[in-house]
Amino acid sequence: MYYDINTSLKVGMTYTIVLGARGIGKTYSSLIECVKNYRGRFLYLRTRDKEIALSCKPLLNPFNRINRDNSWNIVIEKMGDIGAIKDKDNDDEIIGMACALSTFNNVRGVDFGDIDIIIHDEAMLERGTHKAINYSVDTFLNMYETINRNRELQGKIACKYVFLGNSTSIMNPILTGLNLVPVIEKMIKEGTYRYTDRNRGILIDRPNMIEYNSNKKNTALYKLSSGTEFYEHAINNEFAYDSFMNVCGKKNLNEYVPIVAIDDIYIYKHKSNGKYYACRSRATCTQFTTKDTYAYFLRKYGIWIREYYSNGDMEFSEFQIKALLGDILRVSTYK
Repeated sequence: MYYDINTSLKVGMTYTIVLGARGIGKTYSSLIECVKNYRGRFLYLRTRDKEIALSCKPLLNPFNRINRDNSWNIVIEKMGDIGAIKDKDNDDEIIGMACALSTFNNVRGVDFGDIDIIIHDEAMLERGTHKAINYSVDTFLNMYETINRNRELQGKIACKYVFLGNSTSIMNPILTGLNLVPVIEKMIKEGTYRYTDRNRGILIDRPNMIEYNSNKKNTALYKLSSGTEFYEHAINNEFAYDSFMNVCGKKNLNEYVPIVAIDDIYIYKHKSNGKYYACRSRATCTQFTTKDTYAYFLRKYGIWIREYYSNGDMEFSEFQIKALLGDILRVSTYK
């Protein structure tokens, strides 16, 4: 009835992304797999340092349920910027490491050569925290480079990375930076649950837990939350917090006039109905960047573009364009 990480790992991709409903067993099965088959060779990764600190507390130990079910005694103990995952029943054997993505730069001198798998738990940011965490895909890439190093050049297998997230908001710095948001958006629209890119070594799984969801929706919390956005992402594995309104795909640009561009987002105006359209199709127009001319863009174009955006008079080729432009204009893309 529960999700098993091995259904994803057996595909053999280096980067495994699992986006699923709450409580289906993503973390549980991943940690079981690490203890049994990657003992001494796994890293438990969280996004923020305070999440690692909380994981070191007895009541919030992510191994608690696993310990009860298997009569184990596995804990995480903080050691500076790193946590040591210890088997207390086996002479405090260190069976894994724990670290935060946000503070990984502090441990770049540490030798991670023995780490063969990274479990990035709760990697999808929860609603209300997406502005509180300042990191980019480069933070992730630097972390992975520090761990993987030159092992592939030495004939060794690349370190596996597993991204575990709830279906809250599709906009995540790692998924955005790797240009995977359009892929996931397409999966949602087409109702598909698995995507594999063997050239990039990427697997995206959206577990379809029919039996589990059928049972869980009859429990107290989900009877209470029926019909809410929380229910949609927790039970139906839908990105219920994101608004896909006015995301309409590609348009015939012969009917539009290019107005302005910010980074790689081009904004067009329809020749007859006056509606606006944002996409990545390049055109000759005034160009700005968020790095160098952001303030001038906001001053000259921000007010009226924000008005059209907020009033629903702008359409978008894909959700990522809508979300990125929303961030630039400081308009929320949440429902």
